Amino acid sequence: MEKHKLAEVDYNEGMKYKDIALKYGVSMNTVKSWQRRHNWNRDKDALKEKRGAHKRARGCTPWKRIC
Repeated sequence: MEKHKLAEVDYNEGMKYKDIALKYGVSMNTVKSWQRRHNWNRDKDALKEKRGAHKRARGCTPWKRIC
């Protein structure tokens, strides 16, 4: 089986780009290009909950009511 197909299985299981690159002896950018070229999509279950800052609601600020 080709490297990119084996790497896709690992990617779908939630493995990181860096770990996939080390496993198959390629650069991390190669793994990223395989992901784009072959349209890899991770399983919803393999993804962790996305964390980050909350988005502020857009609109008028309380002290400026000129909208």
